[in-house]
Amino acid sequence: MIKKFVSFTILLVTVSLSQAQIPLFNHHKKGFVDDNGKTIIPFEYDNVKEFRDSLAIVQKDNFWGVINKKNEVVIPFEYTDAESFSDGLAKVEKNGHKFFIDTTGRPVFYVDDYSYCEGFYHGLCKVGKNGMTGFIDVHGNLVIDTKYEIARTFNQGLSEAYGDGHWGAINTVGDTIIPFVYKQIWSNDGYYLVKKEGKWGILDNNNNVVIPIEYDYLDPFYEGLARAERNGKMGFIDKNNRVVIPFQYDGAYEFVNGLSVVYIGDKFGFIDKKNRRVVPLKYDVAKPFKPNNALADVSLNEKWGCVNSAGKVVIPVVYDDTTIVGDYVILRKNGKEGVYDKNGNVCIPFQYDWIRHYCGNLFSVGDGGLKSGIVNAQGQVIVPIE
Repeated sequence: MIKKFVSFTILLVTVSLSQAQIPLFNHHKKGFVDDNGKTIIPFEYDNVKEFRDSLAIVQKDNFWGVINKKNEVVIPFEYTDAESFSDGLAKVEKNGHKFFIDTTGRPVFYVDDYSYCEGFYHGLCKVGKNGMTGFIDVHGNLVIDTKYEIARTFNQGLSEAYGDGHWGAINTVGDTIIPFVYKQIWSNDGYYLVKKEGKWGILDNNNNVVIPIEYDYLDPFYEGLARAERNGKMGFIDKNNRVVIPFQYDGAYEFVNGLSVVYIGDKFGFIDKKNRRVVPLKYDVAKPFKPNNALADVSLNEKWGCVNSAGKVVIPVVYDDTTIVGDYVILRKNGKEGVYDKNGNVCIPFQYDWIRHYCGNLFSVGDGGLKSGIVNAQGQVIVPIE
């Protein structure tokens, strides 16, 4: 799922990657459109939440119910609060009681005894009691006692947890896998970045040492390399702890799309994994690529533009601001905003006071006040500004 939040009259956005169902607010009612703005479910609800398990939680006349993708009511409007389905269960509230229902509306178990209760993820749900955290299963059984001050969502079979001043990691039955001896711990793709006695290293999910705890600073692995700091300089190491890029930079960012932003002094540029300078260190600011973005922002003399992963300037460095969203760039110049694509072609002309990416090929646009509308990437008005 991809989630975006925008202000004014455009609220929650969620896209299912297989087929888009995008909640949209129009004329004080909500419905669903696809990523080109075509209405899928009419604007007849007071509030809606994203589709999960082919079902969406929707609100009408202050009560919540559930619809399917055909807009058929499959669970009646009888709940005062409701959360989206996950692992086939949804948390709801009725007559002052909180409980989970299945996709038919059948109550499965109550959770009134817990101070908070999150959604299910891989069969486990985080719960809180007396200021401590544990986990229940899909039957409501407490499988990991509420004894941790902090416990993160399970990732690849482990949850990083905190207690008695130290971090460690537990498995899905509560066994300690990574001992509680670390000051910090972060998971990434099956590896665990840990800090102990002021130094950083990396463990795997069986508590084996992958990178010794010897660096002043260390990032998780991105595209096979980890950013590391030694004696005030940044470089990159591989999973065998071999220095691939020397410790020569004052700062560096993780590799994305094969490139990393680096800087020496006050000049920024991009290097590849062989430490070749694809973009010279000449910019005042350069922002890293993001996984779903074709371009990266660069700035010189307080103006902004964009480069691609080949180092080519696609958007000239002449704009007051740039915001990259996937294959598009929102640009600001002379008080107006427009949108270009990743090749530098105009999609939406500079005629709006503000533009925000809504979802997919849709953008929310505004006239400077509280009014807003929706325009697609071809510049066609889907919802007029009103």
